[in-house]
Amino acid sequence: MGGCLVLVALPPLLRPRPIGNATVLPLDYGRNLALALAAVAVLTAALIAVPIASRARRRRPRP
Repeated sequence: MGGCLVLVALPPLLRPRPIGNATVLPLDYGRNLALALAAVAVLTAALIAVPIASRARRRRPRP
């Protein structure tokens, strides 16, 4: 998923910016890409951690 985000965001980031027209890339694509990749990492970690935690909780014997 992160690789797809990078593939979509790289062309606007790598294209040379025209100096005279500031509206060509009005958004901060680098920051937005970093935020999107961080969100993907957090969601992936949560999807991995939840099943592990639930399995560990089920294995614990109750007193």
